[in-house]
Amino acid sequence: MKIASPILAACLFALLGCSPPAAPADPEKARTALRAALEAWAEGEKMDSLLGRSPAIHVADEDWQKGWTLKKFDIAAQDEQLGQQRRIGVKLSLNSPQGKAVDKQVRYEIDTSPKLVIVRTFE
Repeated sequence: MKIASPILAACLFALLGCSPPAAPADPEKARTALRAALEAWAEGEKMDSLLGRSPAIHVADEDWQKGWTLKKFDIAAQDEQLGQQRRIGVKLSLNSPQGKAVDKQVRYEIDTSPKLVIVRTFE
Protein backbone atom coordinates (compact mmCIF):
# COMPACT_ATOMS: atom_id res chain seq x y z
CA MET A 1 0.00 0.00 0.00
CA LYS A 2 3.06 2.26 -0.01
CA ILE A 3 2.41 3.06 -3.69
CA ALA A 4 -1.06 4.44 -2.90
CA SER A 5 0.19 6.78 -0.14
CA PRO A 6 1.68 9.47 -2.44
CA ILE A 7 -1.35 9.28 -4.70
CA LEU A 8 -3.71 9.56 -1.72
CA ALA A 9 -1.74 12.52 -0.35
CA ALA A 10 -1.89 14.29 -3.73
CA CYS A 11 -5.64 13.74 -3.94
CA LEU A 12 -6.15 15.10 -0.43
CA PHE A 13 -4.09 18.19 -1.24
CA ALA A 14 -6.17 18.75 -4.38
CA LEU A 15 -9.48 18.24 -2.57
CA LEU A 16 -8.52 20.52 0.31
CA GLY A 17 -7.20 23.22 -1.97
CA CYS A 18 -3.73 22.87 -0.53
CA SER A 19 -0.63 22.91 -2.60
CA PRO A 20 3.03 22.90 -1.85
CA PRO A 21 4.48 26.36 -1.24
CA ALA A 22 5.51 28.21 -4.39
CA ALA A 23 9.19 28.77 -5.08
CA PRO A 24 10.71 32.17 -4.22
CA ALA A 25 10.47 34.68 -7.06
CA ASP A 26 13.27 34.51 -9.60
CA PRO A 27 15.15 37.87 -9.46
CA GLU A 28 15.83 38.03 -13.22
CA LYS A 29 12.28 37.07 -14.20
CA ALA A 30 10.89 39.58 -11.70
CA ARG A 31 12.95 42.46 -13.15
CA THR A 32 12.16 41.44 -16.73
CA ALA A 33 8.42 41.30 -16.02
CA LEU A 34 8.46 44.63 -14.18
CA ARG A 35 10.36 46.34 -17.00
CA ALA A 36 7.96 44.88 -19.60
CA ALA A 37 4.93 46.07 -17.63
CA LEU A 38 6.29 49.60 -17.12
CA GLU A 39 7.31 49.87 -20.78
CA ALA A 40 3.79 48.81 -21.80
CA TRP A 41 2.31 51.50 -19.51
CA ALA A 42 4.67 54.13 -20.91
CA GLU A 43 3.59 53.14 -24.43
CA GLY A 44 -0.07 53.70 -23.52
CA GLU A 45 -1.18 50.09 -23.17
CA LYS A 46 -3.87 49.08 -20.68
CA MET A 47 -3.01 46.75 -17.79
CA ASP A 48 -5.30 44.04 -19.19
CA SER A 49 -3.28 43.91 -22.41
CA LEU A 50 -0.49 42.19 -20.47
CA LEU A 51 -2.74 39.20 -19.85
CA GLY A 52 -2.46 38.36 -23.55
CA ARG A 53 1.31 37.99 -23.41
CA SER A 54 3.10 34.69 -23.10
CA PRO A 55 3.53 34.29 -20.25
CA ALA A 56 0.70 36.50 -19.04
CA ILE A 57 1.63 39.30 -16.63
CA HIS A 58 -0.96 40.15 -13.96
CA VAL A 59 -0.56 43.75 -12.77
CA ALA A 60 -2.25 45.77 -10.03
CA ASP A 61 -1.39 49.49 -10.02
CA GLU A 62 -3.99 52.00 -8.90
CA ASP A 63 -2.58 54.95 -10.89
CA TRP A 64 -2.40 52.93 -14.11
CA GLN A 65 -5.96 51.71 -13.55
CA LYS A 66 -7.19 55.29 -12.94
CA GLY A 67 -5.76 56.56 -16.23
CA TRP A 68 -2.50 58.19 -15.15
CA THR A 69 0.12 58.18 -17.90
CA LEU A 70 3.67 57.05 -17.30
CA LYS A 71 6.24 59.38 -18.86
CA LYS A 72 9.38 57.65 -17.59
CA PHE A 73 10.58 55.28 -14.91
CA ASP A 74 13.79 54.35 -13.16
CA ILE A 75 14.05 50.88 -11.62
CA ALA A 76 16.32 50.70 -8.57
CA ALA A 77 19.51 48.69 -8.95
CA GLN A 78 18.88 46.78 -5.73
CA ASP A 79 15.89 44.69 -4.77
CA GLU A 80 15.09 42.38 -1.91
CA GLN A 81 13.49 39.04 -1.23
CA LEU A 82 10.33 39.49 0.84
CA GLY A 83 8.88 36.08 1.62
CA GLN A 84 8.07 34.53 -1.75
CA GLN A 85 8.13 37.86 -3.62
CA ARG A 86 10.84 40.19 -4.87
CA ARG A 87 10.39 43.82 -3.81
CA ILE A 88 11.74 46.41 -6.24
CA GLY A 89 11.71 50.19 -5.89
CA VAL A 90 10.88 52.39 -8.87
CA LYS A 91 10.79 56.14 -9.45
CA LEU A 92 7.78 56.98 -11.63
CA SER A 93 7.28 60.23 -13.55
CA LEU A 94 3.53 60.45 -14.14
CA ASN A 95 0.85 62.75 -15.47
CA SER A 96 -2.52 62.69 -13.75
CA PRO A 97 -5.67 62.44 -15.88
CA GLN A 98 -5.92 66.23 -15.45
CA GLY A 99 -2.37 66.67 -16.85
CA LYS A 100 -0.53 67.45 -13.60
CA ALA A 101 3.06 66.12 -13.57
CA VAL A 102 3.95 64.09 -10.47
CA ASP A 103 7.04 62.10 -9.46
CA LYS A 104 6.51 59.16 -7.10
CA GLN A 105 8.88 56.73 -5.43
CA VAL A 106 7.03 53.41 -5.23
CA ARG A 107 7.64 49.72 -4.61
CA TYR A 108 6.40 46.70 -6.46
CA GLU A 109 6.16 43.17 -5.12
CA ILE A 110 6.57 40.54 -7.78
CA ASP A 111 5.80 36.81 -7.89
CA THR A 112 7.20 34.69 -10.69
CA SER A 113 5.72 31.33 -9.73
CA PRO A 114 3.25 29.92 -10.46
CA LYS A 115 2.24 33.12 -12.36
CA LEU A 116 3.86 36.48 -13.06
CA VAL A 117 2.13 38.89 -10.69
CA ILE A 118 3.15 42.52 -10.08
CA VAL A 119 1.48 44.52 -7.30
CA ARG A 120 2.30 48.08 -6.31
CA THR A 121 2.48 48.30 -2.54
CA PHE A 122 1.49 51.17 -0.32
CA GLU A 123 3.74 52.23 2.51
